[in-house]
Amino acid sequence: MTLDFAVARVFAIGGTIRERAHLQFRAEAFNLANHPNFEQANATPNSPSVGKITATLIDNREIQLALKLIF
Repeated sequence: MTLDFAVARVFAIGGTIRERAHLQFRAEAFNLANHPNFEQANATPNSPSVGKITATLIDNREIQLALKLIF
């Protein structure tokens, strides 16, 4: 299970009512807790890596920031 989180804030900028613009800032985090979900162990009986877990099912934590001008 992964924990994703996002937060956004909109700022009003500009002069007159007709030409009002907005600036939106977003911060998003994917797999916020950075909790690994492991794949199944190697089940090949004659393999030297039998019983070893060598990979995860999901990616590591990823954080992205965005700034958008709406006019």
